[in-house]
Amino acid sequence: MSICILADIHGRERTMSIACVVFIIGAIVVQAVSYTITAITVGRVVLGYGVGACAEGVLLYVSEIAPAKLRGRIIGIEQMILCFGELFAFWLNYGFNYLETPHWWRIPLAIQVVPAAILAYGHQCAREILARLNGDDAATVQMAATVNEVAFERAVTTATWGDMFKTPVLRVARFGMGVQVFQQITGTNSILYYTPSLFERGGITDPKTANLATGGVGIILFVSAWFPIFFFDRLGRKTKLQIGLIGMMCAMIGITVL
Repeated sequence: MSICILADIHGRERTMSIACVVFIIGAIVVQAVSYTITAITVGRVVLGYGVGACAEGVLLYVSEIAPAKLRGRIIGIEQMILCFGELFAFWLNYGFNYLETPHWWRIPLAIQVVPAAILAYGHQCAREILARLNGDDAATVQMAATVNEVAFERAVTTATWGDMFKTPVLRVARFGMGVQVFQQITGTNSILYYTPSLFERGGITDPKTANLATGGVGIILFVSAWFPIFFFDRLGRKTKLQIGLIGMMCAMIGITVL
């Protein structure tokens, strides 16, 4: 939630860079080099803030810059890339599990720093992008027009956080928060985090085999993420959400039975 306030103050791109710095601190300075449960827990909390801030910041940024007719597809692509990251992490853990050291798990934690550093440093300012697309002169004109438009909107409109609790914004905000809350409490993140442990409890006693099966889950997750890209705008958000929830419900029932 705090990322929205920071985004209004520092801008979307700079705020994501700040979140990446927090992520790096949690990943390596606090967690990957820790040797106590307390230190690792603190690292997870710091890392969790960085992950949450980046996740919210990216969606906020993409939803604002994406054309309306392509917004669903572009956000679907963002989710597909997210699933690819999880797929990569699953197989990375599987590979490092073969190292003959009890501390192999620290290496994947440290590798998290690489994409976070790229995201923190890799943003281009709007003027650079416009200049590359349309030339320096056109970029100057477009930037001036954008700055004037933003200044005009700020002068003629006033918005406060209190407006979030007034009709009709309250209804939209309540619906959005409700969908997000219920999506989280379905437990899907818990399943992904503890998939190897679930396989072990289900009868796969070899840790390497459990990690291999987890890699298979990552493949299914990545392949499934492609469908919304092509059907998000065609089926509509609500229909796609309902289909996904039915699938999750069936999967949860299966996990419970096993």
